[in-house]
Amino acid sequence: MKELADRLIYLQSIQSWNRHARYLVLILDNIFDTSQQELLLTVRDTLWDSYRVYDVLVLFPVLVSGSHDSSKNAVLLYAFDGYSWYPYSSQTQCVDSLDMVYVHRFILENNMKLSKLDIFREKNIHRNFHGCPISVSSPLKSYYWSGNNHTLVYSYYEMDILYMVCEILNLTVDHRPPAPLDVDFINNVVTALQDVIIGISELAVGDIPIDERINLYLDNTFPHEFHEYRWFVPCGRRISRIGIMSRIFSYQVWIVSFLLFCITIILIWFLAKNFCENNLQESIKYKKISGCIINLWAVTLGISVPQKPRTKFVRILFALFVVHSYAMNTVYQIFFTSFLVDPGTTRQILSLDELLESGIEYGYVGHWDLTFNTSNDMTHRKIILGRSNCTDRLYCLSRVDISGDFAYFDSDDAKNMYLSREKNGRLCAIEDGNVVLKFAMYLEKDSYFKDHINHALSIINEHGFSRKLESKKYNNYWYNSKINKTLMSAEDENNFNKTYFSFSTSHLAFAFYIHILGCSVGLVVFLTEIIFHRFKENI
Repeated sequence: MKELADRLIYLQSIQSWNRHARYLVLILDNIFDTSQQELLLTVRDTLWDSYRVYDVLVLFPVLVSGSHDSSKNAVLLYAFDGYSWYPYSSQTQCVDSLDMVYVHRFILENNMKLSKLDIFREKNIHRNFHGCPISVSSPLKSYYWSGNNHTLVYSYYEMDILYMVCEILNLTVDHRPPAPLDVDFINNVVTALQDVIIGISELAVGDIPIDERINLYLDNTFPHEFHEYRWFVPCGRRISRIGIMSRIFSYQVWIVSFLLFCITIILIWFLAKNFCENNLQESIKYKKISGCIINLWAVTLGISVPQKPRTKFVRILFALFVVHSYAMNTVYQIFFTSFLVDPGTTRQILSLDELLESGIEYGYVGHWDLTFNTSNDMTHRKIILGRSNCTDRLYCLSRVDISGDFAYFDSDDAKNMYLSREKNGRLCAIEDGNVVLKFAMYLEKDSYFKDHINHALSIINEHGFSRKLESKKYNNYWYNSKINKTLMSAEDENNFNKTYFSFSTSHLAFAFYIHILGCSVGLVVFLTEIIFHRFKENI
């Protein structure tokens, strides 16, 4: 038996090792020192329990009596009795303590050749596993206990896929102890994969992506889920109509208009004071700075002036300022009316670089640090420096949609689930920085379950059961409660969703600010004149 164990160790070390191949074991040693049953069980324990080799024929030598010779004496013939084991052949013959089953007796003829050449018969593990258990480890935390805390139940899309696979293959799911709720998800994934590697469980499932680093130690099934993860940012939000008067022109236009107003005042005052035409003096109202300010302010507001200028140069400059003011007022009123009807939307973030430069808070579930940290894209490395660890998907997506002060990295699946609950929700995505992941189940290398599970997954996809489970997921998964409306006041939220608005004095806030400023300046000037007049009388 030591020779058998050493041979298996050698075979497993070479690249051509295949536990699904056919193996022939011929027992020649210790056949008289050890009982036949004990030797057969030792071979079974070595090949099956340690290496999970099932297509094996064990030949045990025996002597049998053949036909009589010419002297009518019985002739002893050399023969081999063939034995094997059949895992998953019945509910009692699953994995442990498999019975050694007699296959056939092979007799050596005179030329010392076996009488039956087809010593290997067709031996496969069929797709009916007769209710045998399959041990499953999972990093998922979406589970609960039922039946007086005796039954572990997972409420998750991938587990529904697994249950359907096991129903097709007639397997019974044997859940390993669930993942601790207070442990990081990445650590739970590593623990589940380790369980399969060391043989504690036979399958690991639950948000585990296909990764070449994992495939060095385990085999994955066909992917049963495809997810594209992207950055969801606030959509362009409708600009408030409050204070709309101040936003019609940019601050550069306001500054240039103010400077032009001041320069025109100085020029008209200078021309009126220093130039005359045929002894025609300019009106006194244009020879004073205060008079020029009043007249040009009246033109700016589109009202008539108390007195027109008299001299040619002042008239030309005055006429040019009238044309300028008329054009500016026309443009202003057009934009003011347009903005009242549709004030437009704020500019949406369009790229990952813009997201990082915008200063907006962003985040994701912490286990994405591993993906971004190993990425070749330097932008992904920068993301880790300023990210927030946001594990509550409901809250995070609500902030993106309602508050508009957060960006969140998640899958299209998460977006669809959110929008299935919030019909008026708005989540916009940027085009770059996306990550595509394929999710699968993991088994030990060369597992005999792999081909059968892949076949069952193909049936599920071809018959549309996966789409049915996906629609069920949208209806029954995360969001069983209404979004926390405290992210935005009820009044603001109602006003935000209205398709019409009531024009009120609040929309003219800028005009009232100017009015208050003018009254304040007028009051200061009035008090200054009174004080100056009394001071002059006392002198």
